[in-house]
Amino acid sequence: LAAKGLVLGLGAGWVASLLPALEASRTPPVQVLRRSEIEARAVRRTPRLAMAGAVLSVLGTLIFRLSAASVGWAFAALLVLVLGITLLTPAATSGVVRLASRARLGPLGRMAVGGLVKHGSRTGPAIAALMVALSVAIGVTLMIESFRSTVDNWLSLTLWSDLYVGSPASTGTRPMASLSPDLELRLAEVPGVKDVEVLRAVLVESEFGEVHLSAVDSGRVRDQGLYRLAQGSAAEIWERVRSGAVIVSESLGRRHPITDSITIVTDRGPRTFPIVGVFYDYSTDRGTVLMSRDVHLRHWNDPAISSLGLTAEADVAPNELAERVRASLAGTGLEVQVNQQVREQALAIFDRTFAITNALRLLAVVVAFIGVLSALMALLLERSREFATLSVLGITPAGLKRLVFLESGLMGLVASVLAMPTGLLLAVLLIEVINARSFGWTIQLGWDWVPFVQAVLVGVGAALAAAIYPTARLQKLTVARALTQE
Repeated sequence: LAAKGLVLGLGAGWVASLLPALEASRTPPVQVLRRSEIEARAVRRTPRLAMAGAVLSVLGTLIFRLSAASVGWAFAALLVLVLGITLLTPAATSGVVRLASRARLGPLGRMAVGGLVKHGSRTGPAIAALMVALSVAIGVTLMIESFRSTVDNWLSLTLWSDLYVGSPASTGTRPMASLSPDLELRLAEVPGVKDVEVLRAVLVESEFGEVHLSAVDSGRVRDQGLYRLAQGSAAEIWERVRSGAVIVSESLGRRHPITDSITIVTDRGPRTFPIVGVFYDYSTDRGTVLMSRDVHLRHWNDPAISSLGLTAEADVAPNELAERVRASLAGTGLEVQVNQQVREQALAIFDRTFAITNALRLLAVVVAFIGVLSALMALLLERSREFATLSVLGITPAGLKRLVFLESGLMGLVASVLAMPTGLLLAVLLIEVINARSFGWTIQLGWDWVPFVQAVLVGVGAALAAAIYPTARLQKLTVARALTQE
């Protein structure tokens, strides 16, 4: 990993410096001293960059559509698309600045707006870097929040029992322990227990390799909302499951060419089971086959159970029943959890899984902050003569300071505005393409305005923070020295 990081770092640095080095070797020294010539070239290149960005954006879209189920090509297409949008940023910045110039901003405001275009060779890359960082933060945040909301809704449809009993290592959405079948009758005799549902979860061999098999009691009809595809109503599907059919998870259906049946190796040899539905399942991306426990017992010599779900009588509180069940199971080492505890545990695992993304989003913003700081420092050096002239014309040091902060804040605001549609596009692609191809799960895109507001606050805040040091250097500007022509 260290070697890969070194190669990627050196390679990225070499590629990034290639074009500037070629341009520097071909540019006469006299032109380098004339900053206006450099900015004029940057303005002339803006339409060509926009054209290249549009071509790359179309290319990335085509790769998405033509790459079928390939995850690698999906990431490559995402990279091409982001690069294309980045190249479109200078032209989009010019458009936003033209709209902003129509507002009544005052003298300093108009100078700040004009400075974004006038010094586009410096401000453009900084705005693009900040825009990409903010759009990634928006896209990843929307993806995670949508995923969490989808899983939370799925848990509410799946976890219907008031209590769950299992071994401490196996409680949760994928219990795999083997418990005594006598436990069902023992718990049914606990006062306050209305119903007991048994789950048996094992790994079995199928025509598509190893898959999860979940065998459940067939007394309760599953909610219609659990089905992605179904042949009939929920009651009709479950009646066919009782008769020997199965339903499969969507991750299994996406990964393999499953049609209307699946062959599984049972204790009595290979058996082919008809498929009557596809259900949402976020507990594993390997794939799950769900069948009736009665059917499972007919084909496997496996009377053991993995976990149990208990429903309380109408006049018994779940916490009260949990204490009775714990007393009944004293000394067995089994764990008893109420429904809310299981949901909270599952969501806590989810949050821990994605905790690292917070650090990655922060790192992206820090990198963009450094880019804005570098651009402002370079602008300060190149505009020292301009600032000195403004001082001679009557602008106070405080006015120059406000000018720099206004330009920096506008850079952050423009980057934030451009990051909003880009971030939404990234979220859609992460959910509809990357996640679907990687795990086979359907995630419902959730709309939340918080990431967009955060992007504006972070973008403007990072740009203003980057202006602190340059403005401090500006206070030390010596007018006479800055006006001296070499």
